[in-house]
Amino acid sequence: MENNLNLCNQTNYRFRYKKDFQNILDEIALFFKEKLPLELDLNIVDNILIKKISKQYYKKDKETDVLSFPSELANMKNALGFFHIGEIFLNYEKVILQAKEYNHSLKREFCYLFTHGIIHLYGYDHVKENEAKEMNAIVESIMQKLNIKRRK
Repeated sequence: MENNLNLCNQTNYRFRYKKDFQNILDEIALFFKEKLPLELDLNIVDNILIKKISKQYYKKDKETDVLSFPSELANMKNALGFFHIGEIFLNYEKVILQAKEYNHSLKREFCYLFTHGIIHLYGYDHVKENEAKEMNAIVESIMQKLNIKRRK
């Protein structure tokens, strides 16, 4: 079973973590005991585009780090032979800023937010404290399994 990550870099930023992201997607499939291959669309974007998307779909006129949109094809996974889980927009400018702010390596911040975005696609949220703890525990377990550390 091969999971498929469709990457679209809509910026001039030289993105270096596709292999790490593929490993994360593979770990997610194992964690959720998926029987079909996963397919995920990932867009690397900037502050301008993510702000536009956030305003249009969430009515929030601000930049954010990651946005996740569950797939309309999820209920067709058996017919398709794969599970298209959705689309993620990852703002590289915000990721770089947050890595410095939290004293994380750039790899860690990119990987953490990518994983966080995928967990949202599985219906998890962090509005309530108990939900946030559960969501963060899943993300941290994936980071540990792949030996992606906080520090540089």
